[in-house]
Amino acid sequence: MAEVPALRRSIGILRHLGSSLLPVSAGALARTLSIPRSSLYDLLSVLEEFDMVRRSENGYLLGSGVGELNAAHSRHDSLRRIVQPAAAEAAEAAGGSVCVSVLRGGEAHCLLRETATWLPGTGAQCEARKPAYLTAAGRAILSRLEWREVAVIYSSEPVFAQSAGQELPSLREFNAELAEVRSRGCALEHPSMGNAVLTVAAPIVDAAGRPIAAFGVSVSPEGIVADREREVSALAIEAAEGVSARLR
Repeated sequence: MAEVPALRRSIGILRHLGSSLLPVSAGALARTLSIPRSSLYDLLSVLEEFDMVRRSENGYLLGSGVGELNAAHSRHDSLRRIVQPAAAEAAEAAGGSVCVSVLRGGEAHCLLRETATWLPGTGAQCEARKPAYLTAAGRAILSRLEWREVAVIYSSEPVFAQSAGQELPSLREFNAELAEVRSRGCALEHPSMGNAVLTVAAPIVDAAGRPIAAFGVSVSPEGIVADREREVSALAIEAAEGVSARLR
């Protein structure tokens, strides 16, 4: 088990404050958690900077940042509940798998995965760390962001591109590709030597039209690829639009 004392102590502080209905003094925190006063004040200063704790006249309380994290977690839980039936249905209809992904920084993370019950193991695995621009799900989400937001995310991508052994296109080229994704309504990830499946992903948007996730369908490209691509694209777009409608 990794030993990161400052992180462990910070989590201990947050948990202790979360268990109390009243402000907790620095002295009480130091005694209860066995943290030296000097170290405690350093940790509290950083936590306060990020709105994880706040000071009152009588001590420390949890800050608004904790509430924001909890709200984000609740949103993802709500999204899972809403999208799960559609994901299971689409996986069965496609004879493959469905991965609902969200964007975290410059990476696409799988939030929920469903596979056709009669064809277990089909489809791409949801990878924990993969640059968003390399995946259909990531490109589907990025296609609905403003170009300034894309530029900020894209600026951190070269490190990931190098580690993934991929050539990074220019920002202009990438924006042109995202424009095609917007026009088509979905992003495509064609079979390659390292990935033997066809993946199509369509954006899921909230009531304001902001992308919050991508509905990705992965299948084996059997038969005529173009026909399979159109079929899966229509399925992904319809499912994503259905989930988006439920979020409004």
